[in-house]
Amino acid sequence: MLEKKEYQGYFYIPEIPDKKISGILYFYPNEKIRLELIGGCLSGIANGPFCKQNDLQTIFGVVRTENGVANVTLLNCYGSGGKSYNKLQNCEICLTNYSCSYLLLGKHLKDKEDKVFDKIRVSFPCFNDWYGDNKIHFDCENDFTAIFKTVNDHKNPLKIPLNQTETLIINGYSSHYDINRHEKCLYEQSYIELENTDKSKLFDLLVNIGWFKDFYSFAAMMAMPFSEIYLYDNDDVNIVSKSPYPNPVILFFVTEETFEKKDKFSYHHFLFDFQKIESNFEMIMKKWYEKKENSEPIIQQLISSVTYRRFIKSSDFLIVIQAIEGYYNRFEKEDNLKSLLIDLYNKYGDAQIIENNKPNLDQVVDSRHYYSHILPEGKKENVCKGFELYGLAEKLKPLLIGCVLRLIGFENREIDELLQNYYQWNNNKFIDVKKIDFIKF
Repeated sequence: MLEKKEYQGYFYIPEIPDKKISGILYFYPNEKIRLELIGGCLSGIANGPFCKQNDLQTIFGVVRTENGVANVTLLNCYGSGGKSYNKLQNCEICLTNYSCSYLLLGKHLKDKEDKVFDKIRVSFPCFNDWYGDNKIHFDCENDFTAIFKTVNDHKNPLKIPLNQTETLIINGYSSHYDINRHEKCLYEQSYIELENTDKSKLFDLLVNIGWFKDFYSFAAMMAMPFSEIYLYDNDDVNIVSKSPYPNPVILFFVTEETFEKKDKFSYHHFLFDFQKIESNFEMIMKKWYEKKENSEPIIQQLISSVTYRRFIKSSDFLIVIQAIEGYYNRFEKEDNLKSLLIDLYNKYGDAQIIENNKPNLDQVVDSRHYYSHILPEGKKENVCKGFELYGLAEKLKPLLIGCVLRLIGFENREIDELLQNYYQWNNNKFIDVKKIDFIKF
């Protein structure tokens, strides 16, 4: 999901399996999935200068990979291209391009509505740092001997039943391999799985695991992409050492979230890590999934509000204040903006960092109405602009974060401790924090 991929092979549509056309399949992270075919059209008749193209729901293929040969499924494909005359070769060739929404490597999926998958496994950037269950350990026996120990058994998963059929699983593994005769690479990875006792559709699994991605993005205070996505069908297995193992199906699709490997991400960047919530993790996950229908727009706006931007816009302020309004109207009661802000700040009166950074509520209300309704200049008296508006949004964020934390079971004391730790490390010039040692609870 984070690296460019290129596969060569042949492709066809399920309705015409005998019409196979050679081509190259490209995956560009955050950009596109593109299939280039040479020598023909998958559908339609190549009359005149153009190949008649139809939008295709599904394209099958067989491609060469690092591990051999694999089946490929492309979903939601949009074609373009046609015949062109090559003067040098004195011949006509047909070049066809397809832009696709989803790429599955390792399976031919006849219909995206088919219920064929039992499990989805995903990983994220820096998830090892968040989970902290290190599988590689270092021991220094003496001045001359140092030992690295790795655990590679997948035998200690943390399982959380979300409902009668779905179970969320956190697990990890480590491995090592030789780079050359003198160098050895140690590798560890933690991952999340969502397992269903019933067969599931591709997009049902993807949507449900995506809700954990939002939770991890909330914990990281930035929009986190998937690093890898694997799907498993227990009826499609490979026998290894006389034991059946489901063949992994790798899923690729284009997302807006970006993460550069060169980016530095310390555990201090997290609002909280797994160790801080370990004792209540099952309860928090159940609440997170139970409230996902009503809270999803609020979570999305919160994640959007903490995403880095090079320029300040009035919409950045609106995202924060509208998320606060949405939380109150959905989970408390409907009220006007001034009244709900007063009530919320009263509820968090013993959360010191929220109380100490309470903004001018008249400025909040007037700025909200001014920018939402695009009012004439001078219509509202207490409107903030430019950098002052950005500061107003920053002072509202601790309240919004507190609302989401309370929604999943945190008390005011815990909310204050998390926010104090987070803002002390991030050194936000708009937020006043008390100078303390990092709190661990």
